[in-house]
Amino acid sequence: MQTVEWVRNLIEGEIATVSRLRSSPYIDFPHSIHLESLAVCNAACGFCPYPDLDRKGTRMRDALIEKIIDDLAEIPTSTPFTLMPYKVNEPFLDKRLPDILETVNERLPNATIALFFRTVRRSRSQT
Repeated sequence: MQTVEWVRNLIEGEIATVSRLRSSPYIDFPHSIHLESLAVCNAACGFCPYPDLDRKGTRMRDALIEKIIDDLAEIPTSTPFTLMPYKVNEPFLDKRLPDILETVNERLPNATIALFFRTVRRSRSQT
């Protein structure tokens, strides 16, 4: 009897989860967006696929970046999302990054910009 009740509760919980997800704004709009404006990286991480990329060195056209920002501006301001200006690259190598992020800040009030970077720790003997 407990097994039947457990299965019933499990199914009811899954139905509630599916119903909640169907009413989520993220069915129609993305929650997270990666924007790789320049496919260049100066790191040598062993796990990274960068060395084998076909698009290595490719620079996204300014017109395409503008189109992407135009498309993202159609997301309702009540729907927050995260914009990450990287994928398999080092975003700070693109000299356009400050201008791109300034445009994002001006035009996409519901966007949160997420940037990550790697730091190199030096020992006292190296400084």
